[in-house]
Amino acid sequence: MRRGVRHLFALTGALLLCGAGGAHAQEVNRGEAPTPDSVADLDSASQQTFEKEVTVYSRFPRLNRAIASLPPFLRDTDLRFNARTYYWDHWRDDKSQGRAWAIGGALDYRSGWLFDALRIGATVYTSQPVIAPKDKGGTGLLRPGQQGYTVAGQSFLEMRYGEDHNITLYRQIVDLPYVNKADTRMTPNTFEAYLVRGKDEDIRWMGEIDYQAGWIERIRRRDQSGFVKMSKAAGNPNGNEGMASATLRIKPRDNLSLGVTNHFVADTFNTFYGEGSSFYTFANDLGLRIDGQFTHQISTGDANSDAGEFETWNGALRGALSWKGAIFTLAGSLTGDKAMIQKPWGLWPGYLGLMLSDFDRPGESAVLLGLSYDFKNAGLPGFSAFTNFASGFDAESSFSDSGERFSDQREVDVTFDYVFPEGWLQGLWLRLRGAWLSEDGAPRDEYQLRVIVNYELPIL
Repeated sequence: MRRGVRHLFALTGALLLCGAGGAHAQEVNRGEAPTPDSVADLDSASQQTFEKEVTVYSRFPRLNRAIASLPPFLRDTDLRFNARTYYWDHWRDDKSQGRAWAIGGALDYRSGWLFDALRIGATVYTSQPVIAPKDKGGTGLLRPGQQGYTVAGQSFLEMRYGEDHNITLYRQIVDLPYVNKADTRMTPNTFEAYLVRGKDEDIRWMGEIDYQAGWIERIRRRDQSGFVKMSKAAGNPNGNEGMASATLRIKPRDNLSLGVTNHFVADTFNTFYGEGSSFYTFANDLGLRIDGQFTHQISTGDANSDAGEFETWNGALRGALSWKGAIFTLAGSLTGDKAMIQKPWGLWPGYLGLMLSDFDRPGESAVLLGLSYDFKNAGLPGFSAFTNFASGFDAESSFSDSGERFSDQREVDVTFDYVFPEGWLQGLWLRLRGAWLSEDGAPRDEYQLRVIVNYELPIL
């Protein structure tokens, strides 16, 4: 079975290489969305922070007409049901297995604006087992012990002033580098936070400026029911510290953006992240993108976290070339030799972050080759696919006196997506993902299969 899966991945990668006509790809938002068809539409980590809300029209227009005469606070209500079912099968390198099939999703409510200045929102999430063997846990789809859960993950008050500035208070989605929803299981991370966010345009020398800053007190991890302090989530069992966070992005030109983020948690650690992105489009649908990123982490105060007292860094470069719906990507990264990158509050924004490994062990060098294709250019709108191959080497123990070196590792990921483009099934997203990880000296290779169905149903 495992040998067959491995051969399937290899065959699929070869088919993609042939089908793309010799061109171009990459991991997309850590795999959280279908691949775009041009480098101009690839998102950087900071760009995701400032994405605008997407307007989705109700599938029940009679309901909208029934409340059309009410005040805006009620008339402009946004109510959506986001259904999800998820099958996960993981053959681990220690010869254990994780397997589950879960069903659930989210009921998401946003009021209209009161006095054009205030609105409220709330979201209830649920994940319930369909198949969940007790001896095959650890999938992240369900609570420990393969138990289902239902939780009020969001409940917030939002205030806006002017066109593009707002304050959001209490339990909400946060989508920052290193502190984010990590929505790759049944439900996302959510946070208890107090954040100011906004945008200014036509600033001399800097063009467009986006900012977000404030205090993040607690996190509810995606497979948990309760919220815990940020320091406790980082590994301090008695942690009682929140996080001061600030992010700034500037766009001097439409095709150039620069972003910086800093997260500080007392007696835990500080994370600084910076990135730059630039893309160029040419005739005949040809596009070129160049990205760079840098992370520095250092323990703070009493250093009460899983990492203890440490200092580390990671730097990476990425180039991407697109042509007629295909994207080819080449990326490389290097991690400091004192410690691996810490990421207890979400997915990290690294270009080498794949399904099974982030390729960020101490001293590790890594390279990635990626290919994606949007098949609308071949007459199949809604269908896309991408594959990545990454290799990491020269990783070493963070205990400098031990002289121990970690094994080299290699990973192949393959993803197929189909999103229905119109009709009543518009919003139905079918996804098939597979991964293979080989590490020298491990008892066996690691395999993972994911089958996901998402359906967004706008009610109001």
